[in-house]
Amino acid sequence: MTFGFLLGGAFLTLFGLFERRGTSNRFLNSLIGVGAGAPLGVCVNCAAPIARGLHSSGARIETTLSAMFSSPTLNIIVVTMMFSIFPIYLTAIKLGTTLFFLLIVIPLLSRTVFKNESADSYDDTSCPVPTGGFREVLLRYEEEPRISMSEPDCSDKTILYSGPDSEGVFRYTSRTSQPMNEQEVAIYCEYDWSKEKEALRAEALKQIQAK
Repeated sequence: MTFGFLLGGAFLTLFGLFERRGTSNRFLNSLIGVGAGAPLGVCVNCAAPIARGLHSSGARIETTLSAMFSSPTLNIIVVTMMFSIFPIYLTAIKLGTTLFFLLIVIPLLSRTVFKNESADSYDDTSCPVPTGGFREVLLRYEEEPRISMSEPDCSDKTILYSGPDSEGVFRYTSRTSQPMNEQEVAIYCEYDWSKEKEALRAEALKQIQAK
């Protein structure tokens, strides 16, 4: 199980770095999931946290489910054992049924049964690993701090905002960059933040030395 949690965390981190995490073709997404899950060769217990990592990183729901089911059923060890123990016709039936479920049934289920989950996974505004820009913390009396990220582009005066959802995953609040207003231009593009950066660096060094 430790291996599953470690690999799930790796998928959550690395897969989230890709701007495009799937295609608009549900059947192709399932095929990608089979290609990713089958070589892993993990049991169903380890496949669960790995699938969770894929889902949280923004992978399509078909990719997540196909990877989770194909890993314990189509890995090289299981396939080798089936050809060694069972008759060829029985092995062919088993593999054919499994592939039919992974490549046909799962895409159809994502379109009919898992509509909400599918819609969330097709939202490419997900930003699990915020990079660059400004980290902003809003403090209000008797309220939890609100953390957000802003990524200004002073060359064309546009900006992107992102914030954590209910699961703590950062997601962009808009699909495209929005024009900055005069106040945003003054804050992000015209103000000299060098003093604040130096103060933050000095405080960080102070905290490190104290430890």
